[in-house]
Amino acid sequence: MHNNQRRMFLKKTSILALSIFSFPNILEAKNTIVDDLTSFCFTLFPHKGLSLKYYEKCSLALLNSEDKKLIKEGVLKLNKIYNTSFSKLDYQQQKKVLIYISSIDKSFFVKVKSYLVTGLYNNKQTWNYFGYEGASFSKGGYLYRGFDDISWIKG
Repeated sequence: MHNNQRRMFLKKTSILALSIFSFPNILEAKNTIVDDLTSFCFTLFPHKGLSLKYYEKCSLALLNSEDKKLIKEGVLKLNKIYNTSFSKLDYQQQKKVLIYISSIDKSFFVKVKSYLVTGLYNNKQTWNYFGYEGASFSKGGYLYRGFDDISWIKG
């Protein structure tokens, strides 16, 4: 091998090695933000039988919204409270962080909460879990369809 070929070989292999070793760290950092925000969403509106994929879908939408800077900064604040990832805290600690963050960062808290109301509850894929059958107008309204058959209203 000539010196030029050797240099090119070393350059290409070192770039490849660098990308292989740094790529998982990039993914881990990105997933941590998604995991932390997903855990925060669940802590705000905990429904134990509802798949976390619906909370994650809301998290991804928030992180890709026009308010993504506000959301990312809010997640960083969550993690600073206990100096660890929010998703790694136990549920009781998460609730304490939620209460605290609601008082120090109202814009983040209100943005996530208001998005979840529509993102979680206005998602047709979650309606079955909540016992919601959809709009009733086209079916004669609730009055004539057994309004009291929704189990979660009864308590």
